[in-house]
Amino acid sequence: RVCRIRFRFAKRSPMELLSHLDIMRLIERAIRRSNLPVSFSGGFHPLPRIRIALALPLGVEALGELMDIDFYKKIDAEYVQKALQEKLPEGINLISSKLIPITKSSINKQLYSSSWSFNIKAISEMKQNQFEWQQAIKSILESKQLIWTDIDKKGKAQKRDFRRELLSFEINSDSGITK
Repeated sequence: RVCRIRFRFAKRSPMELLSHLDIMRLIERAIRRSNLPVSFSGGFHPLPRIRIALALPLGVEALGELMDIDFYKKIDAEYVQKALQEKLPEGINLISSKLIPITKSSINKQLYSSSWSFNIKAISEMKQNQFEWQQAIKSILESKQLIWTDIDKKGKAQKRDFRRELLSFEINSDSGITK
C-alpha cells in the first residue's frame, strides 16, 4: 500500500434500496472496470482494500458517507474520482476525494459522530399544528428512555435504549422536515 484516497459519496434514489454488501460489490466492480492500481489484501481470497465508515441501512439515502481505498501506486485523487465515477451507476455519486496518509488510523476510529434526519408524519388522520409538534418533541427530549425494539439475525427481539444518542430533535419549518 502506497497511497490512500478518502472519498465522500452519496447514495441516492434508486440506489438507496441496495444493501451495504451490494454497495461494496458495486464499488469493487467499478474499480475492476476502471483498471485503477488498487491494493488487494493477502491470503487465499484477496479483496480490494476498501473501507466504508458505516454500514448503510437498506432503504436509507446517504448524503455524505466516507470511504477509503488503498492503492499500490501513487495516483491523483481527482483522476481516480473521475475514473471511478464513470463506472458507477446513477444514484452513487462521488462528491469529493483527497489523499490521506497511509499510516493514518482506520476510518472507523476517526469517525466521532453522524447526523440523521427523518421525515415524520402523524399516524392519526388529525392534522397536527406546530404547537402540538413542539410539545411532542419536548416530551421526547425530556424522556429518560427511548426504547427501540429491533430483531436480530436469529429473529429474536432486542430492546435498546437510544436516548443517550439523541442529541437534538427539531422541526425545520422551511422544508417541513423534522430532524
